[in-house]
Amino acid sequence: VPKLHVQGHKEECQYCRHFAYLTGGGRTCGEGVERPWPETNATGMITKDANKGHREDILNDTQRDWCHKKVVGM
Repeated sequence: VPKLHVQGHKEECQYCRHFAYLTGGGRTCGEGVERPWPETNATGMITKDANKGHREDILNDTQRDWCHKKVVGM
């Protein structure tokens, strides 16, 4: 469970899924999985009327672009 969202979960879930309590995860940035969402959400209007194949292509392209920007920015 990403660090920002763990507070919204039951207490027992917070202890068993929080990065601070997982082996090797205490210093991990738990929000990395959340960063692409604003860009991904922006594709909603574009994909709304697309067929399944076109929608998948757009979402795949969006994720590839995100990953490329992430690698270039390292």
